[in-house]
Amino acid sequence: MGAAATEVTVPDSGGRSLRARLREIAASLAALGGDVQARAREADVLRLIAAGKSNREIARALYVSEATVKTHVNRIFAKTGSRERAQAIRYAYTPRVRPGITPGARRP
Repeated sequence: MGAAATEVTVPDSGGRSLRARLREIAASLAALGGDVQARAREADVLRLIAAGKSNREIARALYVSEATVKTHVNRIFAKTGSRERAQAIRYAYTPRVRPGITPGARRP
């Protein structure tokens, strides 16, 4: 099965794939600060949260402790202004306006 066959389109995302949206999430987290490795791990955790995984399942998937996952989750909540997982997931699926880009404008 090719990569195109495994792509999932995110609702209300203009046809972008989940993978593309998660790249944007990682960029958004990067813009909020922190070191590169922490941002990448937070993006991994957010992706697994969006997949419905528990802290224990995330810890097993990423080979870290549950306490480390909780730390990442709390940082994600702080950076996204979320109080719960559902809000963080909504943040992940909500398109962001980037400086210098006009919404709806076509790219060259």
